[in-house]
Amino acid sequence: MKRFALICLGVFLYSIGLQARTNLLSSEALILSAQEVNADSVEVDPVTYRVFLYMPYGYDIRALAPTFQISPQATISPASGSTQNFISPVSYTVTAEDGIIRNIYSVEVLIPTVHLAQRIWPGWNWISLSAVPANLNVSSILGSLPLTNLDYIKSATASAVYYTSIGWFGDLNNLPQYEMLHFKIASAGDGIHTPPTLFRLTGKEINPALVSIPVSPGWNRIGFILIGNAKLSEAFDLSTLPPGEILLKSKQASAIYHPGSGWTGDLDSLRVLTGYMMKTTSGGAIKYNASSARYRPSDVRRVY
Repeated sequence: MKRFALICLGVFLYSIGLQARTNLLSSEALILSAQEVNADSVEVDPVTYRVFLYMPYGYDIRALAPTFQISPQATISPASGSTQNFISPVSYTVTAEDGIIRNIYSVEVLIPTVHLAQRIWPGWNWISLSAVPANLNVSSILGSLPLTNLDYIKSATASAVYYTSIGWFGDLNNLPQYEMLHFKIASAGDGIHTPPTLFRLTGKEINPALVSIPVSPGWNRIGFILIGNAKLSEAFDLSTLPPGEILLKSKQASAIYHPGSGWTGDLDSLRVLTGYMMKTTSGGAIKYNASSARYRPSDVRRVY
């Protein structure tokens, strides 16, 4: 009986000692600050346990290695400075020194909203979507324009016509994101007798480093995804152009690409919100160069 009492006393004293040791360990599990060497800025929200990375336009976010200053003696997983893919938010778990308290932070790259504009003309226009709108519905995207009876839009596979009494009618309900669209409007201003009409689009910025546009042998309707106009000689990542000669056309001009010598023709630049026709002899997936986009912050607003 005495032996049993001594064992119980020993267990009791051990638990008190363990509790006292635990009380001495920190229970703080916070990200105090964060850095990403190539980021424009980084923000830690201590209330929502979120970390926001503001990256330069066109930066490849599939291999970022942010570093974190965390509470003393705490640990973080994945490890600070480890390379992660931030196409989607990445969860980081911070564990306090006591091993009990854990906080999960969502670390994400913020994608800015951009406001773009391009002039359109009476008659046929070749347009494309250089940002990702909240709604791809034809009425939402073209609703601010001065539409009249029998205005018309068509993609490679569908079309819609506008009636003042009922709106858009046809099988083209949602506009394709990366395709050139033929758009006919009767009442656009000509800039001489009437003020010019602007096609405006607000949407999430497209990261050219992450988007490839597939092309097949023959004619392809391609969209322009940069947030600013670009010189044709700089607009494409040449390593992604399909082998052989390439013919590129806008509504008004054209150019031919000869491997080894580059582009020749009267099409010398590509414009935001404008679509193009590309003829290739083989298939591939083309990419644009973000660094070629020329824009003024006053013209293109990047809003987080």
